[in-house]
Amino acid sequence: MKNITIGPILFCWKANEILDFYYKISDREEISSVYLGEIICETRKNFLGKNLDKILQRLADSKKEIIFSTPILVNDEESLTLLSETVAQAGDEFALEINDLSALALLTEKPRKNKLIAGPFLNIYSEDTLKFFQEKNFNRVCLPFELPKKSIFALAEKNLMEIEIMIFGRVPLAISARCFHAKLHNLPRDECKLVCLNDPNGLSVQSLDGQGFLAINGTQTLSHSYNNLIKNIPEMSRQGVKYFRISPHNSVNLDQLFDAVKNFSAQGFAGELAGNFASEDIKFSNGFYFETDGCELVEIKGETEL
Repeated sequence: MKNITIGPILFCWKANEILDFYYKISDREEISSVYLGEIICETRKNFLGKNLDKILQRLADSKKEIIFSTPILVNDEESLTLLSETVAQAGDEFALEINDLSALALLTEKPRKNKLIAGPFLNIYSEDTLKFFQEKNFNRVCLPFELPKKSIFALAEKNLMEIEIMIFGRVPLAISARCFHAKLHNLPRDECKLVCLNDPNGLSVQSLDGQGFLAINGTQTLSHSYNNLIKNIPEMSRQGVKYFRISPHNSVNLDQLFDAVKNFSAQGFAGELAGNFASEDIKFSNGFYFETDGCELVEIKGETEL
């Protein structure tokens, strides 16, 4: 069984949509770990919080490892409060993923008994940085999204901690104190009316010549294309990568997505990288992995095996 993980929901979804999503994935046997937490904007936190107890119970009943994720950017009282609340929710019962170095101060105040994970927003690119977090008692790292495979494999070879890689989803590129969604609607950030609810996969941005360029998600900027490394799972697994993260998007057919993941076998994966498990408006990319432009799609030939 593969160690497939579900990353935190990056986008603004309604409470019932969040509950329905976690209920659906709780029955997926290929999923080992599920990340919970509002990591983008403190204004959205109640959408998850409304049904958090139900979600925790359902995931626990399904024997999933539960991990709470802290905010990406902590730069004001509201985000600091969200950080403190997330650490408190994890307590000593659940694992904790750190996405902003400000959280280290809270961990110093009260050492944790459970697993610590260095999130992909901590910019861990070298062995020395990996050692720093190992010395802070971190057990796992989800490496940054833009690392090429030679760098991923070099860090995995050191065997300093468990390595996780995001294999599917729009790539987070930047985070800002300004809310782009609010600005687009001529609203101040603190009176945004949660207009990002209208774009549950992010709002696509086009260049002047009409080409898909980026996507905005409140204060976050993401790639327009969806990073897809599903076909590279066997290669990464052989090189020491242990966990493979899927970033939730509600435009993706979950059944078809997990069928694509399951189809890795001794006979290899039958089908092209672009597959047919996503809606027609989704464009795939894997350029970062192959050390070229991140938006590029490098075709993979030959059989891949676990």
